[in-house]
Amino acid sequence: ILQSTRRGHDVETVVRATRIAVECGFVPNVDFILGLPGEAPAAWSGEAPWVALGGDGMRAAVVFRGAEGCLWCFGETVRHLGSPPDGALGVAVGTLGALVFQRLRLGLGPALGGRWLVAPGAVEEMEMRRCSRCAGREPPAEP
Repeated sequence: ILQSTRRGHDVETVVRATRIAVECGFVPNVDFILGLPGEAPAAWSGEAPWVALGGDGMRAAVVFRGAEGCLWCFGETVRHLGSPPDGALGVAVGTLGALVFQRLRLGLGPALGGRWLVAPGAVEEMEMRRCSRCAGREPPAEP
């Protein structure tokens, strides 16, 4: 899984880093995030809100869906993303994703959307892809 998600490290590296952190008096928090880039929403389970992170090689992306957002439009948008970037931009998009998730959990909306992170602190609106069902309808009203 680490290779397919292009994480840049292997299990031995994680174990070694964790051991060093403990030896230096830190209490490490090691997570394993399940899910692969381009994974279809049909493979996911659970109620909204959902937040997906990705990228396009130049920018990082956060795509989100609240309880009222179309599952298939969310999936169609996420399906076209690559892996999230590494480095400072990767950390920044993870933070932005966590903040968006908190907003959705509190019911603060919006129901569906996405943002491009072009640099830490520089956010642009993302045009969402529309599923075939929603493509035949009028565009969603602006909040």
